[in-house]
Amino acid sequence: MTHAFRSKLLVRIVSIGAAAGLTHAACGDGGSGGAGGSGAGSAEGGAGGDTLTSTSMGMPPYDSQQNPCYDHAALGLTSAVGAGGAGGAPGVVCPSSAEEGDLLWTAIHDEFSGNCGIKLEGMELTQTETQCCYAITVTMCVTTGRPMTVDGAPRSAPVRRGAQSTGWSAGVSPELASLDAATRAHLAALWARDAAGEHASIASFSRFAIELMRFGAPAELVEGAHRAALDEVAHARIAYAFASAYAGTTLSPGAIALPASLPLASELAEMAAGVAEEGCVAETIAAAIVSERAQLAGDAAVREALATIANDEAGHAELAWRTLRWALDAGGEVVRLAVSAAFERAIAAQLASAGCSVQERAEAVEHGAIGASDEKAVARAVVHEVIVPAMRAMGLGDPRVEA
Repeated sequence: MTHAFRSKLLVRIVSIGAAAGLTHAACGDGGSGGAGGSGAGSAEGGAGGDTLTSTSMGMPPYDSQQNPCYDHAALGLTSAVGAGGAGGAPGVVCPSSAEEGDLLWTAIHDEFSGNCGIKLEGMELTQTETQCCYAITVTMCVTTGRPMTVDGAPRSAPVRRGAQSTGWSAGVSPELASLDAATRAHLAALWARDAAGEHASIASFSRFAIELMRFGAPAELVEGAHRAALDEVAHARIAYAFASAYAGTTLSPGAIALPASLPLASELAEMAAGVAEEGCVAETIAAAIVSERAQLAGDAAVREALATIANDEAGHAELAWRTLRWALDAGGEVVRLAVSAAFERAIAAQLASAGCSVQERAEAVEHGAIGASDEKAVARAVVHEVIVPAMRAMGLGDPRVEA
């Protein structure tokens, strides 16, 4: 565990308070193929489609709400349509099972959950004329970057596969020869989710800069928000590059589904509460987890990239704590009460979600993954060794947290 990293982070953050002198791939049932269509009368349906497995489709495309969507042809369902008899019409039936443990659940869970920052809780089929889509219910896990939320829900860009490069990539060269196809597909999904989170953070910090200006924040905080957004551009390029390398094709972001008028914090206390949740808690924990991933990684390119991202994310966490110090001074008791409640919520949520990743194989850890037990241990250590002492230094007292 990166105790040295946490110690340095604590010194940087606590000094802020002390200075003020204050106390998812979906598939059909394996081995059976798709069902043939039925013709009218006694006509027989066509033959079933090719067998699909939980890793045969690779990374899925996503709609604007980050739900996995598959063209019928991509799922092999076109070959599963029966010819039908006289007057009969071909039909496509999407896999619809959503029970934990079956092949469909496993397939989407493997690509959409685990270390990708999301825990799959449930899903429901939505079939169109050309696609099988799955509306999913998830619990957000610890992710890199500052989340971009609208009405409390995270927003990120869907991943485009095989599209012409739009500059969302950086030159990286992970070692691929020792990785099998399934591990590469898993790593592509992991890094693509990291990339989507870093990409969304650009928008989040841009909005943060506007909110800071709305409440008359000092220039150094506004400048810090813009610098953080530029850091996230670099992080997104790195992550998309790794995702593309493991996928064997270009992966890049599509458009984020955002409203024409983004909601802003209406009061300083509301903005400060968001800073406490998303910056002081989530980013502080995320920075330490990325540092742990760097320490565990055996691939040199991955280790170097994660170490750079961890250091930048620590700076972003420090910016959040500096912002909180200013907001507490400017807003007084109203802000303090809002922030204290926000810390309670955020710490409970982070401790609950940390460790929802899967137990990783050694090959994946070598390339930037982190297992559930390690992730949870880091999150708990950061809460007790960094966040709680920093709260005390700012005069916020101790939150109610699990031991």
